[in-house]
Amino acid sequence: MLKSIKDKYFGFSNEEKNHQFILWQHEISVKQIQYILLLTGIIYIIISIINIFVLNININNLLIFLQLIVIPCYAFLISYCAYKKVNFKILETLLFLAPVFASLLHALIFSNLDTYSSYQTELYLMIFWTLTISGLRLNKAIISALFVFIVGEVYPYIFYEKQQTSFILHTMWMSVSLLFGVVGAFLLHQTKKDTFIKELELQELATIDKLTGVNNRSKLDSILPHELNKSKKYNQNIGVLLLDLDHFKEVNDTHGHLTGDEVLIAISKTLQKSIRSSDFLFRWGGEEFMIVCLEASQTDIITFAEQIRAEISKQELNHVGYKTVSIGATISNNTDSIDSLIQRADDALYEAKETGRNKVCFKL
Repeated sequence: MLKSIKDKYFGFSNEEKNHQFILWQHEISVKQIQYILLLTGIIYIIISIINIFVLNININNLLIFLQLIVIPCYAFLISYCAYKKVNFKILETLLFLAPVFASLLHALIFSNLDTYSSYQTELYLMIFWTLTISGLRLNKAIISALFVFIVGEVYPYIFYEKQQTSFILHTMWMSVSLLFGVVGAFLLHQTKKDTFIKELELQELATIDKLTGVNNRSKLDSILPHELNKSKKYNQNIGVLLLDLDHFKEVNDTHGHLTGDEVLIAISKTLQKSIRSSDFLFRWGGEEFMIVCLEASQTDIITFAEQIRAEISKQELNHVGYKTVSIGATISNNTDSIDSLIQRADDALYEAKETGRNKVCFKL
């Protein structure tokens, strides 16, 4: 039940997906935090200057120091951190504490007044600000806003205990601010989740081969450069297998393209079952597939390629019987580029097809 609540209202029960969602929220929140905190600091300066001329002169010095200097400077600091893209955990902690500090300073300033004033409305805005526009994630925004609510209830009760009617009205408006703020925060959070899910779906459409369900060449373009650079950094090799179904044109010519599609789907499922969890499978194009194997030696990649070739050759396919596959294999070196690595695998595949098919050729 708790997982269901988390998945529906806060994040995703799938930890990997939830981590992606958190990182996505970080990315889209940085600009929002930068501009909202900059604007907040400016507004505090403007309002506090106005307050100086209407509040009791005895607390002007405190007001100037806290509302004109401390709070705006803190807001500008967070805005600057967002602009500089500092570690998001640090940024989020500073942002989480902003309403906490502001409410405590509010209590310090206005507890010196003898009666309620219109400045209690700052607390209502503070709650709504925290929940809806601050840029905080939902769970942290709720905790921070609840702290503001508690502070905003405790100190008026202590300092204005004889003003019950005013306190009741104040409590009502604090509760309304919290209620509408939480509802607004949930709606915004759900909108973010929906947008995130749609982006994932679009990414999947862009990087997954529609017929076979395996990665396409666009996905290869994002994965292979990263893995090749990492292999060079840690002095490791990655293996590349380029596979081509032998005489596949005959399947289409004899049985039709629908049967050809069924063959490709069946072969892709076999390949998916054969690879390790750390390997990547791609549809290279037509009847060709590519497998990228991490931390592979020459012996490893040749052995693995032979296992795949044997597995496919004994697989009986609907309508067409048995098919074979030719495989070109290679491993990376420290001087490889993406093009040179793929070209070497392609040359090995060409050799396999030219020298009889249904075999593995390796090029170093």
